[in-house]
Amino acid sequence: MFVELFAGIVQMFVSSDGGFINDVLLHLGIINQPISFLSQPAYFYPIIIISSVIKGTGWGSVVYVSAIAGVDQEIYEAAHIDGANRRQTAFLVTLPCIMPTVMVMLLLAISGILNSGFDRIYMLQNPLNLLRSEVLDTYVYKVGIASRRYSYTTAVGLFRSVVAVVLLGTSNYIAKKKTGNGIF
Repeated sequence: MFVELFAGIVQMFVSSDGGFINDVLLHLGIINQPISFLSQPAYFYPIIIISSVIKGTGWGSVVYVSAIAGVDQEIYEAAHIDGANRRQTAFLVTLPCIMPTVMVMLLLAISGILNSGFDRIYMLQNPLNLLRSEVLDTYVYKVGIASRRYSYTTAVGLFRSVVAVVLLGTSNYIAKKKTGNGIF
């Protein structure tokens, strides 16, 4: 339900009649007439990327603020006594202390790189932007599930999982070598 709501909000924002983005662009004089963003394939990637960033900002903020709150305050006090300013404290104290959390989040993002967010893409997909909006997940849904080719869908899902495990293992190995932090 949340995804449907979020996709509806995105559609309202980029709508050609009364959408917030078009209203702002018209008011600023950047465009002369409203743009139908979802009917032009060139705008699909920016819409998905920006909406993904907006959608993930809340969870990322919770994770990173929690990691920062877990940093021992005595380290900050010692840095302050040694004469470190805010920028130096951020780079020399905060960042190294939250590096394990950063690495775990990076490794999870790498392992989920093939997960394109089927629900949001499928909700924003239409025949006009199909050139850019067809991803592995929507293709599997249309060819495998809608056409009842379950073995095909299973094979693609298994392949995707194997690639994700290889990506996770490789990136974890590199992270352990470079930073000493990893998932396993």
